Amino acid sequence: MTLGSVMSILEVEAGAEWAGFFGTFSNVASFPSYDSDFSDEARDLIDGEAATGYRLRVSPTLHMALGRLAVRSSRSVERWRLNGRGPCCYEPFRGTLIEGKGDTILAGSTLLLADLSEGQNRSLQLGVLHDIVHVPNAPQSRMQRLGPFLAKRLGRRRFGVREPVLYVAVLPYLEAPNRGGVAGLLALGFSGF
Repeated sequence: MTLGSVMSILEVEAGAEWAGFFGTFSNVASFPSYDSDFSDEARDLIDGEAATGYRLRVSPTLHMALGRLAVRSSRSVERWRLNGRGPCCYEPFRGTLIEGKGDTILAGSTLLLADLSEGQNRSLQLGVLHDIVHVPNAPQSRMQRLGPFLAKRLGRRRFGVREPVLYVAVLPYLEAPNRGGVAGLLALGFSGF
């Protein structure tokens, strides 16, 4: 039995991004400490605030394929600074609390996929997705999710674009201080126009 050739690619991204928030949806809501309740319900009771800040990041990603199996694992080291009113702010992109005057977020995502399609068209892929977000200064705010992931290519040309792909994930929280239940992902991607 031949498994096929192994392919791996290491990609490293670095960036600096400015962020501006209008204060809607309780984004950048201030909290007194890392131990504060920052659940959706708690944030609904707090007015969001307009704020600006920045994010510096370095993100290595490893892509590997062996026959019909593929792995994509990425890590991100991010340095955030937000000028919110309180000592800690809710950072909506990662869904965690950070210290406004400057804080580090470590994030990771690993996806293992098996190609279930006939032939080599990769029209149906099924796998497992694991996400983790960690603020080193606040280990109590660590968040992890793990669940099934599906990628379904919808054909050669739909909606005026080439090769649309439907992505679906169901991600129960394994660990989260202010979250419970299941997070979901439903997205439509395109490989080219």
